Amino acid sequence: MPGSAPRAIRRAHDLPGPVRYAAPVPTPLLELPTARVDVDALVVLRDGESFPLTVQEADLLRYLARADRTVSREELLQKVWGYAPTVRTRAVDATVSRIRVKLEPDPAHPQSLLSVRGKGYRLEVIPSLAPSATVLGRDRERARLRRLLDHEGAVQLVGRGGAGKTTLARELVADRGGRFVDLAGARTLGEATATLATALGLDLSRDTDDATWSRIEWVLARSIEPVVLDNLEQIEPAFARRLAPLRRTGGALVLTSRSPVVPGWSTLEVGALRGGPARELLTRAARRVRPDWEGETSALDAVVELVDGLPLALELVGSRLPIVPPDRLMAREGGLLAMGDGREGRHATLADSIRWSWSLLEPEEQRVARLWACLEGGLSVDALEALTPEVDVVAVLDRLTRAGWVDTTAQPVRFWVAVRSFLRLTLDEAGEREEAERAVTAWVLSAVPESVDALEGPERTGLRRRFAAIWLDLLAAIDRTRPEHPEHTVRLALAALSMQHLLSAPGSLHIALASMAAAKHTGQPGLVLEARLALVRVQRRLGDSGPVDENLARCREALERVDAPGSWARFWMESGNWHRRAGRLDDALEAYAHGRSRALDAGLGHRAARFDHDHGATMRRLGRLDEARTLLMRCAGEARGLDDPALACLALQALTSIARVQLALDHAVQLGEAAVESGRASGDDHVLGGALTNLANVHFTRGDSERSVALNREAVEVLRRGGFDASLSFVLGNLASALRMRGELVEAELLTSEARQLALRTGTPYAAAVWRSRLAELAHERGSPGEAALGYEEALHELDQQEAHPQLEQVHAAAAAVQAELGHADAARRHLDAARPLATGTELDQAMWVLLGSVARFHLGEPSPTPLEALPRDERWVAEQEALGYAWRLFSRTCG
Repeated sequence: MPGSAPRAIRRAHDLPGPVRYAAPVPTPLLELPTARVDVDALVVLRDGESFPLTVQEADLLRYLARADRTVSREELLQKVWGYAPTVRTRAVDATVSRIRVKLEPDPAHPQSLLSVRGKGYRLEVIPSLAPSATVLGRDRERARLRRLLDHEGAVQLVGRGGAGKTTLARELVADRGGRFVDLAGARTLGEATATLATALGLDLSRDTDDATWSRIEWVLARSIEPVVLDNLEQIEPAFARRLAPLRRTGGALVLTSRSPVVPGWSTLEVGALRGGPARELLTRAARRVRPDWEGETSALDAVVELVDGLPLALELVGSRLPIVPPDRLMAREGGLLAMGDGREGRHATLADSIRWSWSLLEPEEQRVARLWACLEGGLSVDALEALTPEVDVVAVLDRLTRAGWVDTTAQPVRFWVAVRSFLRLTLDEAGEREEAERAVTAWVLSAVPESVDALEGPERTGLRRRFAAIWLDLLAAIDRTRPEHPEHTVRLALAALSMQHLLSAPGSLHIALASMAAAKHTGQPGLVLEARLALVRVQRRLGDSGPVDENLARCREALERVDAPGSWARFWMESGNWHRRAGRLDDALEAYAHGRSRALDAGLGHRAARFDHDHGATMRRLGRLDEARTLLMRCAGEARGLDDPALACLALQALTSIARVQLALDHAVQLGEAAVESGRASGDDHVLGGALTNLANVHFTRGDSERSVALNREAVEVLRRGGFDASLSFVLGNLASALRMRGELVEAELLTSEARQLALRTGTPYAAAVWRSRLAELAHERGSPGEAALGYEEALHELDQQEAHPQLEQVHAAAAAVQAELGHADAARRHLDAARPLATGTELDQAMWVLLGSVARFHLGEPSPTPLEALPRDERWVAEQEALGYAWRLFSRTCG
């Protein structure tokens, strides 16, 4: 069995075992930038919540903490996992991904468990440092600043205005002594030199500029205590060039600016505050006004996000919270700019802080920044070039980034919220907003084809990526189109509705209804039909049968008056998908057959192949596997001939599932790997995520939990990145099953619960029903048969509506075992009768029937002589089938 290989390898090569097999050495609490970890108690504490660690995860963190350096994957595999040097596996990457979910507020941008390209992983452990009364949430930066200063003698603190660079530098001087020199008033080399000399106590009257600088160098080189030079970004570059050699002459020098000014010096970025420290800063500022003020965590987190976690903004906004409640703050973004707490100077308000950088820009840069602020999404180069074709976009974007106006961690980069609010105010003052919005709408329209639904195959896949990149601006353009151009509204709305996975259900309905209204105003029957079919897709998602049936009937009436095979094909696709969604599978099969014929008449090869896929998938759901395989193999061949790797991937996934159910596992692996290869070639996150989890299911069935978990975790990352919540529901449930196989029941139950909620939210009742049954199994395993019985009844009702076979019979068998355990004999026998078709199903179905039926009969006191003799294969085979894990464990516990 694959799961036993690591132990065999360890014995064969006589390697040291993992950390957990060594003599226990107590590990102190690990203070990390984002969390506190008690590796001995197996718990992570972050933002007031606790997250359990597995033993393997704790071992990895313990090893990284003791190493205090970057550790290669190879070293971790040998020292923590105990693998031989020749073993190649993604176990380290998978475990790191799992830990980051617990450690990091944003796992995509880790701050505690870092990847070092080409070298491995490093854990950022914060050295013990006395808490600061003035600097909240900056323990990591405080510790790193001191370490860099001690080791290198010179550090640049960089970050946007209001990030807290000055506060951090002043705290260093208060702690270690030294001098703090404010250079905010200097612009030229001479002014900066004079200000610095005066701060150092040097007499300027008797020296030339060069002589003065020589004396400054002499003082700084011999200064043991740190010297802070604050606000260098506005000073001409010649001053930075004079500072550059000082790093080699000794002393301790700290510079602050919005971007690095001296090449080669170490840089420490001061970024946003999140979580507990940000909430504490808000609360502390509020209590200066009203000492008894309290705020709810969710409301405070929303305010933090509104101001991008900028510490200055948190203090200014916090002082107003006792007067202006958080919900009102959220409704008046522009009003945040004027908020203050009584301080003076360039940080008196957010607007004052931003105006400081604004004054340093050239007039042309100011004009361009105003226009760019009209973009709702990111600052993609093609969007910027469309808005301002007359400027060097890359140069201006670089200048704005160095001014601290751009969030470079976002993809694509964007203006900070407060900066964009400031720019939009200046846009209004200049009277340029309407012109800028028209330019953005024209740019979006240029990216949207006349008929989105008419596109097929790779062309449609590429379009989805394009729409995802301009998503926020696409939604804004729908509202900005002029009444005299309703065809633009329809065109943009249909583009948005092709990306329903990024829309909420109410949002989809709002756009679909707006599209219908605009289509009617155009007087074009074709547009009305396209808009109505899009409305059907939305209503199908909502599960609203009345409007769907009515709109499908009206679409059919319209089509019968015209000869439009392509539109007929789209109609039958929507009709078939609706019948499948409603559980009317025979009607769905009929619709797919009609649709394929129409697609061939219209010369729509991709659409015809897609009908084969959906037809085959429905056959598979009905348990008609041979018919399903024929259709899906034809689909895969057609897709290859059409050079459509996305559709080929979908067909191969379904074929993989059939092979897995029939226990042709080697063939299933080959099909699954081919599906993943096609998914990667397609560039479509949706199909790739499905292929990864499908292959993971095969390895799960083979008993290789490590490979299954790794593939499922990659699938989760891919689908979260693309926002495909419906598919993510399936993957989370599959990942939970693999973790359950490894005994990690707490995380498995949490993931299954999230999977069910996603399925309910995205309108996929089949998945919701399956995950409900899995939650019932987990409840039974943790000793709650009453809760399990209720869960099974709910799952059975949902599965019956979906005609989900053989899952329906499998759940009946599990319900029989639970009801019998509770002493409900009549209910148990009723469920056993309903589960009887399993006895003539696949080998897995037969084994399920024998195991769970034996448990039920045991509790009912009925004879069940030598039940294992009725198994389709021997006991060892059954024990190794992870799909039978729950049934086998229950049988072993009850009848063993």
